[in-house]
Amino acid sequence: MPTPTGGIESLFAYIRQNLRYPAGATATGKVWIDFVVTKTGTITNAKVIKGLDPTLDAEALRLVQQMPVWHPGQHNKQPVDVEYTLPIRFGPEPPQEPTGRELRRQARAQRRIQ
Repeated sequence: MPTPTGGIESLFAYIRQNLRYPAGATATGKVWIDFVVTKTGTITNAKVIKGLDPTLDAEALRLVQQMPVWHPGQHNKQPVDVEYTLPIRFGPEPPQEPTGRELRRQARAQRRIQ
C-alpha cells in the first residue's frame, strides 16, 4: 500500500494548508478523487469519481495533482503502481481526517487492485 511521504499525518497537514474553498461555491460534503501512485511514487491519472460542484471538484483535483511524491506500494518487495481513492472534505469547518470506515474502504479497494 502506498504511503504519503512523512506519513498520513503529513498528508492531512498538506490538505489543511493547501485546500482553498473556491469563492462562490456553496456546496458542502466530500469530493472523491481516484489516482494512481506509480512505481516511482508520483501521482498520475487523477480524476473525480464522485463530485459535489464543478468548482469544488476542480479544487480537489488541483490539490491531489500537486501532492508531493509518495512512497510506492510494493508487491513481493517490488514497487508497483497502485490505484488510490481519497475523499476531500469541503465544509464550513477545517478539513477533517478520514474516518476509520473511510480508511477501511480505501484499504479494501487497494487490495482488489493488486
